[in-house]
Amino acid sequence: MIRKVIALFLFVLLLVGCRHQNVSKPQEAATDTTAMMVYQIQHCAKLYTQEYKLRKIVVYDDTAALTGHVLGQDFKMNLPLGKRRIAIPMTATAQASIDFSHFSPSQVRRNGKRLEIILPDPQVTLTATTIDHEQVKEKVSLLRTRFSDEERSRIEQQGRTAIVKSLEQMNLTESARQSAVQQLMPMLRQMGWSDEDVVITFRDDLGNSPFETLIRKTN
Repeated sequence: MIRKVIALFLFVLLLVGCRHQNVSKPQEAATDTTAMMVYQIQHCAKLYTQEYKLRKIVVYDDTAALTGHVLGQDFKMNLPLGKRRIAIPMTATAQASIDFSHFSPSQVRRNGKRLEIILPDPQVTLTATTIDHEQVKEKVSLLRTRFSDEERSRIEQQGRTAIVKSLEQMNLTESARQSAVQQLMPMLRQMGWSDEDVVITFRDDLGNSPFETLIRKTN
């Protein structure tokens, strides 16, 4: 009788042990860190760099000339009282920005411990272009008329074009990239990434695009 009780007790212990071995802990759901990263970057505020102010004086010279054809030769002779000149001071305010709202998983490249973030194309916004009309200087010779409003408008447009070319030399895109690094790196560090393992850059062929395609004008 005692042997039967002992055998039954051992059987119960063995059964309970088997049940504990067969019950496994629920497996934690894998976290898609790339999706989380994209989500957080998409919800970053639109990033702006500091404002840049440019001042340019557009100078335009116009000289009346007498042209003709004599004895098989073309000639051009400037008239002594046919010169006129205008100088138009212009000031432009520009600011580079990066809009993260359409950031996508294709802009995240992971290779082991290395991470590369391809930033959206920067935009350079001309937030203001003003003309100091009180400082416009005009010099007109006796035989010439003053510059018309249409002529002034055409000269001012040439000045705006020159300002855009000046912006290209100011390396605004690199300034925008550095600002993006400062904004994104704290978030990436919290996700476990080290500074030396992260590269934040623009697409490789951005430099081949005409700079004018990055310009957005507000006035």
